[in-house]
Amino acid sequence: MYPPWSEPTITDCSATLALTVENILSIDEDTITIGDWIGVFYVNDDGDYSCGGSFIWDGEGGPMVIWGDDETTEEKDGFDEGEELVWMMWDNESDEVYTNVYVQYLQVENFISNGLFTCNGLYGLYSLEAYSTIVQTIDIPDGWFMFSTYVDPLYPDIEDVVESIYDDIIIVKDWEGKVLWPLFGMNTIGDMTPGEGYQIKSTSPNTLVLEGDFIPSNYPISHPGGWFIMAYLHQYPADAVEMMDPIYEDLDILKNYAGQVVWPYFGFNTIGNMVPGQGYQIKTMNSIPLTYTYPDTY
Repeated sequence: MYPPWSEPTITDCSATLALTVENILSIDEDTITIGDWIGVFYVNDDGDYSCGGSFIWDGEGGPMVIWGDDETTEEKDGFDEGEELVWMMWDNESDEVYTNVYVQYLQVENFISNGLFTCNGLYGLYSLEAYSTIVQTIDIPDGWFMFSTYVDPLYPDIEDVVESIYDDIIIVKDWEGKVLWPLFGMNTIGDMTPGEGYQIKSTSPNTLVLEGDFIPSNYPISHPGGWFIMAYLHQYPADAVEMMDPIYEDLDILKNYAGQVVWPYFGFNTIGNMVPGQGYQIKTMNSIPLTYTYPDTY
């Protein structure tokens, strides 16, 4: 049986991933069935996704080969060193390809756990979960709060995003001071930006529900330098210092809505874990990108 996408190109460079019955492998929260396909994809020369490795589920599992680029050819026919592994799953019963796939890699010594390709690398999975769309529920307290999301909403205009709690909103602000201000009918924010967080002031506690596509947890967030409000993109809490590690040397301070901080100069971490649904105010010395690492534990 052939996969629902083009077969990968065999090259002189490969990595190996172990798929086992111990893994959590699911589509819309149902365990995958025999005949479902798992695929991993790289970005080709045209900017599209091409298959770099695939596996048809047989109920038992086994090794899956992930192919790197052949540098002796002009075209890109596999993963570059350090390129992100992008996952898709195909349900053989519905004949549907799922691109909203959340992956957790095993944190095991000598295994690659950052989701990036390495020639001859070894990978293990904890889970691979595909969804038609992603739903995130965020508790919004009364008063001031900072929220963010790992969902790219189906309707990204901020007014559509907060429609269900609109009557309880006093104001929403982004890091540049643009606003959604219901009292005056103002919306200068427009569409939400992936990777950014937002300040909100509400008259009463409420619940915000967002539905859409995954924003990958290693989506690069561009910090402009100085003050910024950023999103937390993991689905699980994780240590704030660990999450700031890629830019820790450039970090002045990180604050949550309650004023708790990561303050490198003094070695403070009163935030503890960063939490899904919360936004974080950050000050960096320079314009710098942040790509979240994978937590050591979930």
